[in-house]
Amino acid sequence: MPTNRLNKPAKQTRLTKTPGDSGELSPDVLYSVKRAGEILRWGPHSFRRARLAGLNVQYYGRSSFILGSELIRFLGENSQQSRSMPPRRTR
Repeated sequence: MPTNRLNKPAKQTRLTKTPGDSGELSPDVLYSVKRAGEILRWGPHSFRRARLAGLNVQYYGRSSFILGSELIRFLGENSQQSRSMPPRRTR
């Protein structure tokens, strides 16, 4: 096993990927809103608009989660219908 300069075992890197590491959505994975936002490159405002347009988000305490199948369903239904999103409010 490799050692570092203090003669302690070096940290092992993870060889296997867990679902969601590849940047792809899996239908049977529960994503945190933060991780789903990283995959989709969405910010908080995009998630708010998506929730208003029908995206189902599950809450547990202060954390919020989205099932991969729900994200896939929502994206499939709304990808060609950009006008179905709530209108953007201006100040």
